[in-house]
Amino acid sequence: MHMHGNKTHREKRKKK
Repeated sequence: MHMHGNKTHREKRKKK
């Protein structure tokens, strides 16, 4: 499921 509001596991690992 693509949730823009909640950060995905992939985004969580990738810290900006």
